[in-house]
Amino acid sequence: MEHNLKREIEPLSHVPRDASAPREGDIGAGTPRDSPSPKPMEEAHSGASARQYAGLCTLREEEFVDSNLPLPAKHEEEAHGYFHWEIDNWMQLPERAVSQTFSVGGHEWDILLFPRGNNASESVSLYIEHRPKEKAVKDEGGDNAATADDEDWYSCAMFCLAMSNADDPEIFKVNTAQHRFTTEESDWGFTRFSEIRHLISQPDEDTPPLIDGGRVRISAYVRVIKDKLGVLWHSFHKYNSRKVTGYVGLRNQGATCYMNSLLQSLYFTNEFRNAVYQIPTEADDPEKSVALALQRVFHSLRVSNEAVDTTELTKSFGWDSLESFMQHDVQEFNRVLQDNLETKMKGTVVEGAMANLFEGKMKSYIRCVNVDYESSRVENYYDISLNVKGCATLRDSFANYCEVETLNGENKYQAEGFGLQDAKKGVIFESFPPVLQLQLKRFEYDFRRDAMVKINDRHEFPPSIDLGEFLSDDADRSMSWRYVLHGVLVHSGDLHGGHYFGLLRPTVEEQWYRFDDDRVMKVAAEDVFEEYYGGSFPQQQQQLSGSEMRSRPNSKRFTNAYMLVYIREALRDRVLNPGDTPVPDHLLQRIQREKDEEARRQLERQHIANTLSVKVADDENFTRHQGFDLCYFDQRQAQDNTLFCERLPKSMTLGEFKKYYAEKTGKKESDFRLWSMVARVNKTVRCDVPLLGESMAQTLSYVKDLRASKWPDLRLYCEMRTEDSPEDFDAKMPIELSMIHIRFYDPSRQQLTGMGRMYVHANQL
Repeated sequence: MEHNLKREIEPLSHVPRDASAPREGDIGAGTPRDSPSPKPMEEAHSGASARQYAGLCTLREEEFVDSNLPLPAKHEEEAHGYFHWEIDNWMQLPERAVSQTFSVGGHEWDILLFPRGNNASESVSLYIEHRPKEKAVKDEGGDNAATADDEDWYSCAMFCLAMSNADDPEIFKVNTAQHRFTTEESDWGFTRFSEIRHLISQPDEDTPPLIDGGRVRISAYVRVIKDKLGVLWHSFHKYNSRKVTGYVGLRNQGATCYMNSLLQSLYFTNEFRNAVYQIPTEADDPEKSVALALQRVFHSLRVSNEAVDTTELTKSFGWDSLESFMQHDVQEFNRVLQDNLETKMKGTVVEGAMANLFEGKMKSYIRCVNVDYESSRVENYYDISLNVKGCATLRDSFANYCEVETLNGENKYQAEGFGLQDAKKGVIFESFPPVLQLQLKRFEYDFRRDAMVKINDRHEFPPSIDLGEFLSDDADRSMSWRYVLHGVLVHSGDLHGGHYFGLLRPTVEEQWYRFDDDRVMKVAAEDVFEEYYGGSFPQQQQQLSGSEMRSRPNSKRFTNAYMLVYIREALRDRVLNPGDTPVPDHLLQRIQREKDEEARRQLERQHIANTLSVKVADDENFTRHQGFDLCYFDQRQAQDNTLFCERLPKSMTLGEFKKYYAEKTGKKESDFRLWSMVARVNKTVRCDVPLLGESMAQTLSYVKDLRASKWPDLRLYCEMRTEDSPEDFDAKMPIELSMIHIRFYDPSRQQLTGMGRMYVHANQL
């Protein structure tokens, strides 16, 4: 009787590799690592009996893979294959069993089995593990070879793990998954593959259990998928944009939202970047100069290995807070930036650079129909705002922008010298700039709602567009007016919140990149367009049973383009490859000084972290002190600057310090002893106990934490040996003996004078 166990997809899990766990080499045998793999499917099977292998032949592996691991349309396969692991002694398996290594697509794998569960005792845990091939590394002599794993290895694979009856493969349990196998996640699978009781019990009296008499077959079916962009199923943990793409991103300050993607777009407009570098900024204030801050950001984008900070740039705009950025949109920000730079460029070698790149001309006109009269005005523009609503494509938006309005009837035009006349009113372009910035009107005021709303309508933009049809008849047509898409700035979300990122093609090559704040990744060209047109998701149909079909309800896409950047095809080489202008020397020097200063501060921070301030008062400090206490340990209050005060290693022992202190002050070690200090309730400081014997082996940090942890420094008192000192000066002081300091107050002079110290026995008090 044919019977399939119920298929249940369980949550995916990762189990760290345990190199010390036993590998069950006798349980199954795999294809030798260097042996050729059979086609069309790579196969590895066990060295089982002829009866068992005959059973394997009924599995129809190709059909099984196509059914359980269908290849998604967007993915391309490197190879697929399977491996069968025959187990004859289930009850004798260790806690963790590992199959023989097998190969699929040049990648090596094995199966990890926890027959009694991996932190899930009621279930069998089953995983597949990728084992990167070891590479030979020769030593300096070249005679010996060592092995080392590449830290950056990875493999993307779809896989299914199956358990089946050793004699009847139609009795099986299967789970599927996909994963990016890396050094940190080299295995993946199912902690709760199946409950053990379901595997060892009969579904009915005519069907044997899946594990029958200790025998079971475990199979792995693997599709290795090509990672064409380097980010397939990536977790982005420890992702290095510079290493993967050659580019770095910009840090997100929170409210600066749209700024990062626009800055990246401008940075990769190389002619613009070179012009910015040539702006004289030697005498500029770093906190107030937009040009200097932008030079710094551009230089950092070129040389930094980490995401670049833009705080200095945002401050230079003079907008008081990050909230100020939220009160503007990308178009306003862009115009403020360009106006600022254009002003700064006046009178320099790059005067007019902004206009040469971004400025076009348009003519607004009213032309009479029946008389020879036209009123027109030519204006310069730096960007164009195009309607999205009611326009299916970018060409439709341009046609809408240039749409001619007829003035007739009560709306006739008063033509000077001709009176009221029927007329045509419209806009025509005189020229387009080399870099064309198009603002798509994704936000508008809704009168019914009395609020601003986002328009998520579908709006298609092409990889290239010929704008010649929107030019006036007398426009210069000596070169083609075809424009090629360079950048797409995207907003995801609604009016009240969301996320901004940019899709850019930095060079004339076809490769696109997604600049998402601090992360940069490759994207497929086809994903730049359909994905960000807006509108509804493509209608998807799902088959329920037989021919019955159900369509998924249409849902709006809230991630769509709001700004497009096109470059005139005939001028692309000039705009994108003008040759690098050297970074200004003063900027490099400023950056180097800041690096040196930061290195100095870092060393200082390390020094402070590893050292401790030690302050020592002695009899002379007490005698000269005119205050109420023994002396002032706070240097801001001290009148006497002879107090010993130095930062010393926390690891220095008290014995080492005593020797150091003696050398610094010219005292003999045998002539003094050190006391710890204690803070009293009345906020005065007094000697506590002499530090002798075993204290000499304690570190300064330990003594401070033990005796006076509330102070930021270690405070000690140096008692010099005198005739009145105890005979056992270097021995522990008797508890009944106290040292007191005596101070004399002279009322006539209003002065306190330290007279000295003395020892007093408890019965004398």
